[in-house]
Amino acid sequence: MSHPHKSTVSRRRFLQSGASVATVGAVGGLASPAILIPGAIAQPADPLRPWAMAMHVHGSFSEGTASMESQLDQAVKCGVDVLWWTEHEFRMQASGARRVVHFNGSSESEDGISWTWTAASSGSFLEKSATYVTTPVSPTDPSGNSALRLVGRSNDGAYATYRLSAVEGNSTTRTSLDGTTLQIDVRPVTVGLDAFVAMTLTLSNRPAGGGQPAGTYTLQYRVGGNYPVGSRIQEGRTGVVTLAATVDTWTTLSLDPVADISAIWPWVDGRDSSLYTLTVGVGSRAGSRSEAYLDYLRISRVRKSGDQSLAVQAELMATYAPRFPSVTQHGATEWSMLKQHINWFGGELSLPPQTPTPWKADTSATALTAAIQRIQAAGGVASFNHPFGSGGGAPMSAAAQDSTRRTRATELIGQRCYGADILEVGYPVKGGVAISGYLSLWDALSRNGIFLTGTGVSDDHSGGNWLTLSTNFFTWAWATSTGRDVLTDALAAGRVYWGNPAAFRGQLDLVVDGYVPMGAVDVSSQETRALKIMATGLPGGSSVEIVRGQVDFAGSGYPDPVTTTTTLPASAFAAGSSEVSVSTTSSVFVRVVVRSSAGTVIAGSNPIWLLRSDPPLGIPLARRTGPPGPVGPNASFTWTASELDVQFDSAGTTPGDAALSTLAWDFGDGTTGTGAAPSHAFASAGTYEVILTVSDEAGLTSTVSRSVTVAEVSTAALSHVGSARYNANTISAQVSTPSDVQAGDFLLLFLTLNTTGRTVTPPAGWSKLGEQTIGTQVTQLFARTAEAGEAGSPVLVAIAGGYAKTALELLAYRGAATTGVELSLHSGLSALSAYPTPVGTVTAAGAWVVSYWVTKSSNGISAWASPSGISVRGSSFGTAGGALATLSADSGQPAPAGVCGGLVATSNATGSSSTTWTVVLRP
Repeated sequence: MSHPHKSTVSRRRFLQSGASVATVGAVGGLASPAILIPGAIAQPADPLRPWAMAMHVHGSFSEGTASMESQLDQAVKCGVDVLWWTEHEFRMQASGARRVVHFNGSSESEDGISWTWTAASSGSFLEKSATYVTTPVSPTDPSGNSALRLVGRSNDGAYATYRLSAVEGNSTTRTSLDGTTLQIDVRPVTVGLDAFVAMTLTLSNRPAGGGQPAGTYTLQYRVGGNYPVGSRIQEGRTGVVTLAATVDTWTTLSLDPVADISAIWPWVDGRDSSLYTLTVGVGSRAGSRSEAYLDYLRISRVRKSGDQSLAVQAELMATYAPRFPSVTQHGATEWSMLKQHINWFGGELSLPPQTPTPWKADTSATALTAAIQRIQAAGGVASFNHPFGSGGGAPMSAAAQDSTRRTRATELIGQRCYGADILEVGYPVKGGVAISGYLSLWDALSRNGIFLTGTGVSDDHSGGNWLTLSTNFFTWAWATSTGRDVLTDALAAGRVYWGNPAAFRGQLDLVVDGYVPMGAVDVSSQETRALKIMATGLPGGSSVEIVRGQVDFAGSGYPDPVTTTTTLPASAFAAGSSEVSVSTTSSVFVRVVVRSSAGTVIAGSNPIWLLRSDPPLGIPLARRTGPPGPVGPNASFTWTASELDVQFDSAGTTPGDAALSTLAWDFGDGTTGTGAAPSHAFASAGTYEVILTVSDEAGLTSTVSRSVTVAEVSTAALSHVGSARYNANTISAQVSTPSDVQAGDFLLLFLTLNTTGRTVTPPAGWSKLGEQTIGTQVTQLFARTAEAGEAGSPVLVAIAGGYAKTALELLAYRGAATTGVELSLHSGLSALSAYPTPVGTVTAAGAWVVSYWVTKSSNGISAWASPSGISVRGSSFGTAGGALATLSADSGQPAPAGVCGGLVATSNATGSSSTTWTVVLRP
């Protein structure tokens, strides 16, 4: 229940086009006719405008070739107003980065992270080699095991190089060179004008400057060669530093790349350079022989604590600001050492403290939730990044994408996206999933009242042409300025849209009834709402698709959204906007996408949620809205049941502009109450609709209702007696009744065949309770009450029509009522490896919940990962094509009254068709 125009807390400004309105028909399947919104609403003194933001951008502190300078150059070229720097937190601090290489072989580890040398060459050689020798070795190397001997002799007059490139686990060396110095011990044997030994650092990509074209810079340190000792020579984008070392003597070379970069290329800030790759090698020309020994490479880094690295980043931002005045820069970060990468936008930024090496990800849900809460406590918003993984490449098969999406949706609905504020959805394809899968995942979360702001993603590490990237979506925020806090508020409120800047440069916005802006959650009892869509700059032949989604809080057992769509041609927006009416007889959300003439998604809005009553967990403050006028209260309550006695608590209720005056309760059993935390004793077990109505001193009210289930404690005790199972390709399936079964025990028998082309004869004395079919897989459930002497007796199922893969599962319970069994059957699952059980309801005290999973697969399923908090009773696995895999479990104790089910079991391979069951047994 709700007030027709229940006001809440925030009255945010929003865009309202002053253009004339093009009225169109109702959204397909929605209410008709269209409702006209009155003319333009007065603009605020500082009107909103859409600011283009690149929200997932990496510079020299991360693992790619990009520099901050090259990314800012792209931001200017692409018309970006705001660039958020989302460097990886552990790379900024060089956590786990390599410190020492001993040259004890082609591969060696440090703190469990590998370092491997890979050989390559250019030019023509008469001889070349890289060997690891036990003598001579550098006296300063504490390992003292071996050194690297490099030999090269060219075959012509041009320089030929033979080199070893370092490849390290997780590219941990890649971070900003700020504060980095290197030392290496070298023992030249034959070097000179035409022969040298070198260590080369590949740096970052730069825009054109200093007379040099855009590209990647390289810094090479030589002993020998054609330049004087002590010189720093610029060869275009390659810099050569020549150092002194005595022949046949170990010399420690000390290298300061930042100082050398700045000296060779005065227009380049050396701190904004990555240590992208490191190689060692020899060079030779005119047949000269180059030979040298290398040992004990040390990489020292200072200013790598969280505060220090953030300070250096801020200094670089300030240095570049005058050169790129059209781009506002904001520091952010990507936390990567968690179960999921998350971006931190806004608030008082900090980095987590470094942990003892090796740096390892904490993949627990607790750590992810805690990190998000830390971001929010600091005034920021947290983004759940690339929900289907960070990998690139082509999309998977449709079935695999659907399975991946369902699995992820089940997790994120159950975890409420770990409390994140933002979900990255603007990916043409990533992690093998196309953009349709990202939008479907988002819609499934929206269905469950998980209010997330969808953003577009650039996720660039290279500093190349942004418009041609495979992940090139921008995000536009409706805001009054590019200030950090202003944009953070817009992100929290969902006042953003996203799109492909190479295909769409227009504007998008939504408003309902003239006062509910894009991103907001509005509660009203109205049955029809007026949706105005502002869309400009639509490409020729494009269209705007209106998505209307159901909001029913279905839970993780239902990972699919329930949506309908209606499409309007670009011509409907000739005046800049169009209006449609939306049926709100049930709670819904609405959003739009722009499709190109080829049907490709090129832009999209955020949703507006139009609810009939307050959501169970309330409305985030940033998304609350209301019509012009005083802000009223927002009612909310929780309860704790002990048998028939219930303690209510309205602590979640928030006031509006005026103080609260009354809190009135309707307990749903004909009685009422008042107060902030009343207790109530119900006369009998059952489910009651409890209503709280809150009023304030201004006369504004808010109402919320909840279904409260109470149950009496039963004196009967239900218990599990035993189980038996069978799984084979057969024409006659059989199990034996558990040996502990006694007269009066209640028996359940699940029977599954992998084909519909067979006829089964149920065992004598068993009653059929239910049946599910998906594709060619059929599962039936039978039951009976055990008789005296039945323990150990066979239970036989005859199969007519030929052999079939068959699974039988017999479960025996004592103290269970033989009537009143409640079944919840899943409608069928396809191409999954994670399978939720259907949602049921426990109304009887002392009831147990039985869960059953069965899936058909040719992928060799051989193991299950069962959900926590249950008692597994057994599993079985068939073999060869079309085999069946089963898992049975129960609650192991009386289940609490209310909703049950939604339990997810995971198989170690993908099933092609599956069914799940929830069975409630009463005592």
